[in-house]
Amino acid sequence: MNSLQSCKDELASCQSELESAKAEIDKWNSAFKKESFVPARKSPEPEFVIDYIRTLRSSEKFFKEEVGIWLISFVFFTSFFLQLEIAQMKVTVLISSLYNVHTYSMMFVIFLLRDLYKSYQ
Repeated sequence: MNSLQSCKDELASCQSELESAKAEIDKWNSAFKKESFVPARKSPEPEFVIDYIRTLRSSEKFFKEEVGIWLISFVFFTSFFLQLEIAQMKVTVLISSLYNVHTYSMMFVIFLLRDLYKSYQ
């Protein structure tokens, strides 16, 4: 009689665990059905969910790599255009200084010619 009671108690415990597991499965099932990645009128089969998670992981890896490439490109082009702008500034300064030297040289030549002209008169 004692062993029958122990079997009934164990059966009740197993049934309780089974109901708890069914409730957990139903909770997960309804959560997946509410998500947009599960097509309408299709049950969220484990393979489908696992494939979707793998796709997300590979997409995440791809986007991380793309962001890395874009950052490197951004840094390269920012550096390139900064160097280009610095070079343009240097050329501007050089042209300005050459113009000033040329202007002063021309003024010097004009004064020299004027002095020479005066000395011949």
